[in-house]
Formats: sequence, C-alpha cells, structure tokens
Amino acid sequence: MTTESPSEGRPRRVRVIARLPPSNWISWPPIQPRPGERLQVGERSAEWPAYVAVTTVDEGTGWVPARILRVEGDTGTVLTEYDTTSLDPEVGEELEVLADDTEGRWLWCRDVRGREGWFPADFVETTKQ
Repeated sequence: MTTESPSEGRPRRVRVIARLPPSNWISWPPIQPRPGERLQVGERSAEWPAYVAVTTVDEGTGWVPARILRVEGDTGTVLTEYDTTSLDPEVGEELEVLADDTEGRWLWCRDVRGREGWFPADFVETTKQ
C-alpha cells in the first residue's frame, strides 16, 4: 500500500459521521494488485479524482490510486502493491486509523470487529483520545 502512517504513539481514532452513499462498487470483491501486474485502466473517479477504475486479468474490478500505476494507453502496470478492501461501518462507529492516503482522502482503518479496509476521511471526525 502507498500510504502515510499516522504519527508515532497512540493510534488515531475516528468516529464515522456519515455512511457511504449506495454504490455498486461497495459490493465488488476486493482485489490486491501486485507490482508488475498488468491491469486494464478505465475511468477516473469524479468524486475521488486520485483514483482510477481497473480490471484484473481474471475480471476483478476496483479503484486504485492512479499514482501506483504506470499507464500506457488503456493498460497500467502496477508499481506497488495495493488492497482495495473497503469498510462500510455504521454512523457513530469508531475506527482505528492505521494509515492515511492523504492525496486520495481515504483512511486504512480497523473496525471494532478487527476488520481492516479503506474508508473516506471526509466521512469521519477525530475522537478525543
């Protein structure tokens, strides 16, 4: 993953203040592209322009940061590993932030059940430690 780790010390905790709007991509199984893998590159996200849609050779689909790809035409070569797993927590749920994708405005978090995945930074507020 290409992310920035939170500051050293206590993990940062955030509270979910809004749910993700209904979308078909929430139901997509996660993909984990690896360095050197070739992907079909599609559209850029209108809401999160740092991300592009990709499709793997086995037809898996997901959104990845454009910066992890070297794009030639409509094909991209993965430069660094990535995991598209996302979380869909309830409003009010607390998440532990494990890493930030500051350019893309998403956070890699762990929920109260121990599941890890991405959730948008715009949909959370920092809690008091």
